[in-house]
Amino acid sequence: MPLLHVATQTQTHAQTHAQTHAQTHAQTQSQPNDSTDLMDRIDALERKLDLILLKLDKSVIHNCDKMGTHIDFVNGVYDTVKVPLNYVSKKIHNIMNPFGTTHKTLPLITANDHDDNNDDDIAQ
Repeated sequence: MPLLHVATQTQTHAQTHAQTHAQTHAQTQSQPNDSTDLMDRIDALERKLDLILLKLDKSVIHNCDKMGTHIDFVNGVYDTVKVPLNYVSKKIHNIMNPFGTTHKTLPLITANDHDDNNDDDIAQ
């Protein structure tokens, strides 16, 4: 669901809820003090929930977008330096181990590897 749709839906829900609550609150004015206290507590909770939703819409979603951009940057740098790094690593491995085991190359990272959070391939 697009973020703009969620924000619009949240605002519409808050407006509808405020209107309904005002009508209900007006009807309960004549009831005992306990219901008024409950309505006040509900109002306070709704204000806190609205504040949480506002912070979620502004801060958390913005930071997630920034993290996505950073991940794309790191993957681009990795793709750029992977071949030269493999070359240097293979040369050093051959010098240090002339008769030893075969050299392991760096794995190719795809979008699916990032989604699976599979770091085992990189650690080899």
